[in-house]
Amino acid sequence: MPWWVLRAGSPFVAMWRKIVSISYLAFRGQPAGLDAAGVVIGEIPHTPLDQAVKEAAGYRHRRGPWRLAA
Repeated sequence: MPWWVLRAGSPFVAMWRKIVSISYLAFRGQPAGLDAAGVVIGEIPHTPLDQAVKEAAGYRHRRGPWRLAA
């Protein structure tokens, strides 16, 4: 859908209004990503996927979603 249609309909459609409010993101350059962050902060640690999934799945089991973290 062209941007002018979103802008024209934004007074009448709330979702289009929100899309138009962030449209500047579509027309700007995006950050370089993790490569640039690695230069600034050094080596970026990565958790192996299997370990992350096991820890995430076990978290709810150890503590119910209704309990606060101790």
